[in-house]
Amino acid sequence: LVDGVPIPNTNTGVDVGTPFYINDIDYLEAQRGSYSVEYGDRTYGLFSIIPRTGFGSNKQGELGFIYGNFNLTDNFISFADHTKRFAYYTSLHGFRTDYGLATPGPEVLHDKASGLGGFASIIYSPSRANQIRFNASFERDNYQVPNDREAHDAGVSDLARQRDAFLFLKWVHTAGPHFVLTVSPLYHYTAGQFVGGPEDKPLIPRHDRSSHYGGLHAVATAATSRHS
Repeated sequence: LVDGVPIPNTNTGVDVGTPFYINDIDYLEAQRGSYSVEYGDRTYGLFSIIPRTGFGSNKQGELGFIYGNFNLTDNFISFADHTKRFAYYTSLHGFRTDYGLATPGPEVLHDKASGLGGFASIIYSPSRANQIRFNASFERDNYQVPNDREAHDAGVSDLARQRDAFLFLKWVHTAGPHFVLTVSPLYHYTAGQFVGGPEDKPLIPRHDRSSHYGGLHAVATAATSRHS
């Protein structure tokens, strides 16, 4: 879930990258069981991401660079600001490394990786009883599939690619101290690809699994003196 909105994804088994950048997360909650009825369609762990927003930032920007072994770079830039009724947060990040996925042996052969992603959050409160939130994210990661010495000498150059993007609009309405309504139209695209190299023999493998999700998520909560 991102900001309380479930982001559907059945491509978990083919994903090799992260669908959400850690610097864009304000805090993360994990649920392992005894789910509420609104999450009843899940039989495994639930992770709720609360993204960063512009509230608490006054014309603030962040810039970060990391360099490490295997020519690893992980770079990040963000901007955030807010007024009494409006707040925004936006970020862009990119990485590259010569050691992406775990290798089948001690040698690091054909194992470069790179990625680019971004996130944006906009919050607007037209009145005390209504708030509109917009969240959008994209991730584009490319990984070379590491070789052992035999495959490397044969010229094998397989690739793994991941694409992920989502956007949703969330309307939060409160009616008095005991009733809250949220309505969120959403869209999510996710894809995991395995692309065989031109020198693969006798066959060039290719696996392409992509999914488009669209929907509307609505939750109404009413609290009485002892129950919700």
